[in-house]
Amino acid sequence: MLIRRLPQCFMFAALAALWVPAMAANGTSVMSIDVTTSRPGIPGIGVDSSQLPFGVQTQNAAAIRKQEPLNASKFLSDNLNGVTVNDAQNNPYQPDISFRGFTASPVLGTPQGLSIYVDGVRVNEPFGDVVNWDLIPESAIESVSMVPGSNPMFGLNSLGGSVVVTTKSGADFPGVAAKVFGGSFGRYGLQVEGGGSSGRYDYFATVNGVHSDGWAEHNPSDVAQAFAKVGYRGARTKLNLSITSADTRLSGAQTLPLAMLDKPRQSYTWPDYATHHLLFLNTTGRHQFSDALALAGNVYFRRLDSGELDSNVNDAFDSLQPVSAANSPGLNDRSNTKENGYGGTLRLIIHQGGKSIRSRLVLGGTADLADTDFNQKEQPTQITSARETVGFAPYVLQTRLTARNRYYGLYAYDTLGLGKRTTLTLAGRYNWAHVRLLDKLGTALNGEHDFSRFNPAVGLNITPRRGLDTYVSYSEGMRTPTPVELTCADPNAPCTLPNNFLSDPGLRPVISKTWELGARGRLNGGWRWHSALYRTDLHDDIEFISLNGLQGYFQNVPETRHQGVELSINGAIGRLGLTAQYTYTDATFQAAFTEASPDNSSADGSGLITVQPGDHVPGIPPHVFKLRLSYPFTGRLRVSTIIQAQSGQYARGDENNRDVHGKVPGYVVAGLDASYRVARRWRAFLQVSNLFDTKYYSLGVLGANDFTGPGGSFDPAGGESTQFRSVGAPFGAWLGVRYSSQLL
Repeated sequence: MLIRRLPQCFMFAALAALWVPAMAANGTSVMSIDVTTSRPGIPGIGVDSSQLPFGVQTQNAAAIRKQEPLNASKFLSDNLNGVTVNDAQNNPYQPDISFRGFTASPVLGTPQGLSIYVDGVRVNEPFGDVVNWDLIPESAIESVSMVPGSNPMFGLNSLGGSVVVTTKSGADFPGVAAKVFGGSFGRYGLQVEGGGSSGRYDYFATVNGVHSDGWAEHNPSDVAQAFAKVGYRGARTKLNLSITSADTRLSGAQTLPLAMLDKPRQSYTWPDYATHHLLFLNTTGRHQFSDALALAGNVYFRRLDSGELDSNVNDAFDSLQPVSAANSPGLNDRSNTKENGYGGTLRLIIHQGGKSIRSRLVLGGTADLADTDFNQKEQPTQITSARETVGFAPYVLQTRLTARNRYYGLYAYDTLGLGKRTTLTLAGRYNWAHVRLLDKLGTALNGEHDFSRFNPAVGLNITPRRGLDTYVSYSEGMRTPTPVELTCADPNAPCTLPNNFLSDPGLRPVISKTWELGARGRLNGGWRWHSALYRTDLHDDIEFISLNGLQGYFQNVPETRHQGVELSINGAIGRLGLTAQYTYTDATFQAAFTEASPDNSSADGSGLITVQPGDHVPGIPPHVFKLRLSYPFTGRLRVSTIIQAQSGQYARGDENNRDVHGKVPGYVVAGLDASYRVARRWRAFLQVSNLFDTKYYSLGVLGANDFTGPGGSFDPAGGESTQFRSVGAPFGAWLGVRYSSQLL
């Protein structure tokens, strides 16, 4: 299974591509961060970080290789300031990644506020804007960056920021490398990559295979990924064709009620798993007409076939009536989603130089189109003493829906150099989105929705002296409601996500308005530092209102605010490398509203709570601190530690912050990575997570515990309101070896 689909990668890499004149100077998209210089900037615009009115964080392949992370999401959490992980599914390949309180999650129902780009293609899935981190091969990453704020350059969904991934090429990563590792939880893996160039052509390919039994019960995972790229580099023209293929099966472990936390490895109910089959083709290019004029763009096709099985307790079960297909203790919900996404970008880059004013203007257009087929079936089940939901009748089709997304954008980005020390940035983007829904079983889900808006941005950079940059910026962004949200927005007809869509009331688009003030620079001894103050006001934010931990609905919230402080410094004290990062995030509701939350202890007789201005948004820890220390004991041995600490957070469903169970407690957790160079081309490495086996929880949600009988058995008359928590993985260690034809 692990390698069943990998040969596609090499087959498609050999195909000829449609030529599109395009791409900026490094052959990647304008939606990428250039890490080939010491002052990273945005390719296609031609400016370095001192002229960007926001703070970009960038890590490259060398840092990834040095740390040997188990997956890309862990690397983001360990190294980027303000990034946190919620293990909502307790699967290392299905985390919620949050930045400034905005989330990119694989879980339908999580408000999505970050856009994710791979070589210029937005990979938030069109049906629900979710992000499947298991579809991004870690070994294919050349650089990964976090671009903060509501930047109109990045289009829809960029409310709090954008994660930008660029992939490797054979010209920059020649040679052959391989690694194998294994260790705790029955997790082992193999990774191979190779690249090179011949004349004007280059090539690169990598394959990954990972299996894990999982640290919790009923929690195995299989991941197979492949990536290949071929490129052409002429005097004025550059072209790249890449393909990504992935085949994954990920089993999750649900959150547990407080009464079950004494046995953190158990499952609330099971089975629960998701499968993904991806085929992703992307062609990028650039043609330089002159030093002052270039044309760039890309064309892509992305097909994803996803399947999910969710086990649930049937809240409508009547224990006084005979068990039947219409009255079962449990339910298995099986869904399948087929998404075909395609589109591209085209942009013109114009450079004008002058003694007093210099301009770098980018004019661009984007088209992102998608067609989705969704169906969901439901099966009545018994619930065994081991809490397995075992079906006793056939699946019955409940929902069959098709959705069409048509997203178009026009944008301009102009960087004006006003003298030697001042840069003015002016930008704007017009977005138009059309979503059409067609119910294949009736008419309840039919609907057409149009959204459009112009989003401006302005920024000013001043460099008062060498080694010190200051900036201030204002930007606006928009997120349109997804098909999932539009079909699950009726409080009188809640959904069991990702299933049972029942109605199609309108939702308004989310509008973000962001201010940022910051400074960055260098100190004596090579120390680098950065500080930023920011505020993002969200109008008509879309929240998933949880009714019982399983069901809920989407609702516009009048106004929320995310504001905070970011501080970081990195350098060396002698041979000891040090990076310290601190983030304060204050995310609050700014308007009063009423919502259903029947498992909140402060709810009234109708199960309603009232949220007041100043109440904190659940799921966001206000304080996050990271400290990374690295020390080369010898020329061969290096040891690094990462310590992460975060404060408590409110559980989802506790939007009024008044539930009797209080916050999910904060925690401190440490990790370790080490490497030893065995020979010129061989290196052994060690990766340790949760070094001190700390018991901690990364997420909370209010719900009803139906297993309150003797020994935690199913109680038909149960339904005790409580807080559920996502348990962090225990101590784990993995040992591996890497070979590289390039000297290590």
